[in-house]
Amino acid sequence: MMKKPKVSVIIAVYGVGPYIEKCARSLFDQTLDDVEFVFVNDCTPDDSITVLEKVLKDYPDRQAQTKIINLEANGGVENARTTGMKAATGEYMIHCDPDDHVDTDCYATLYDEARKTASDIVVCDYYRETAGRQEYVTQHYGQTPRESIQDFYKVPFFPSLWDTLIRTSLIQSNQIYPYPGINTGEDLNVIFRAFLKADTLAYVNKAFYHYVQRPGSLTRSKDIKTLWDNNIARNIINLSQLLDYQSQLGGGKKYEHTKHYLQYSKKLMLLQCESPHWQLWYHEYKECVDSLPYFHGFSSKHKFIMRLFAKHYSLLAFYYKVMRPLGIKVI
Repeated sequence: MMKKPKVSVIIAVYGVGPYIEKCARSLFDQTLDDVEFVFVNDCTPDDSITVLEKVLKDYPDRQAQTKIINLEANGGVENARTTGMKAATGEYMIHCDPDDHVDTDCYATLYDEARKTASDIVVCDYYRETAGRQEYVTQHYGQTPRESIQDFYKVPFFPSLWDTLIRTSLIQSNQIYPYPGINTGEDLNVIFRAFLKADTLAYVNKAFYHYVQRPGSLTRSKDIKTLWDNNIARNIINLSQLLDYQSQLGGGKKYEHTKHYLQYSKKLMLLQCESPHWQLWYHEYKECVDSLPYFHGFSSKHKFIMRLFAKHYSLLAFYYKVMRPLGIKVI
C-alpha cells in the first residue's frame, strides 16, 4: 500500500507563462519532503505547461510527486480547482495560485501545526504584493471554525484557499468543492463551508504566502455587471442560504450579521468601479444595511452616508447624477 502524502498542493494553471517558473521553484524547494503537487492544466493557451515541465527536470526527486492533469476543455478556475481537490491524496490539502509563490518552510510549518494540534484546518498570515511593494497581512480568527464565521462581520479574515490547510477527508467526504460555474469568489464559498463543517482550527502567526496583485481590477466598469450577474450575485445567494440554514440549526440568528456583511461588502464593488452601478446597488440586498452599524471595518462617516443612501433614493441619485460628475466625492 502506497504511503499517503502529508500535503497535496493544488495549482490551477491558465495563462501564467511569465510567472509559473517562480511559483513552481518555490513549491519544489519546500522543506517538506512528502508533498503531492497537483497541477491542473485548464487548456492554457500559452507555454505555461512547457515551462513547468522544464522546471520539473531540475527536481528529479519531485517528479514522482507531481501530477499534471490536462483537462479536455477550458472550464474556468472553479472546475480546475474541483478537479485537483478530487484528485488529491494527501492527508491535508492546500492551493497555490500559479502567479504567486511561497516561502520554503510553508507546508512543513503548517503540517507540523496540524499534527501537533490535531486540527482540521490550519491558517496563517500572508504577504500582499502590489507594484513591487510588500505588505504583511495579519489574519484574525476565532477560537473555533464556527466562531470565526459567526464573528466574521466584526473581524473579517481574507478567505482564501492558498493560506488555509484543510484535512482532505473533510473536503472529500462532505464534497466541499467550489459551486459549479462560479469563477469569482470560489475561495469564499469553499472556506465558509469547510469552516462550518470543521471542529478544530489552528492559527500560525507567520506569513509564508506571497499574494501578488497584478494590474487589472475586477471593478472595471466593463466587467463588473457581468461578474455580478454570473458570479458574485449567485455566490451571495448560495452563501446566504447556507448561513440561514446554520442559523436555523442553532435556533437563533448567530450568522445574520455575517450574512449581511457578505452581502454588503460584495455589493459595494458596484460603487467602486469607473462607472458605478448605483441603481443596482440600491435595489440589491437592501436588508444588509440594517446590520451596517455592527461592521467594525467601516468608518462612522461611511456608515452614516451609506445608510442615508440606502433609505433615500433621491439622495443617492443626486449624488451620482450631480455631485460625482462635478468631482465632489463623499465616499
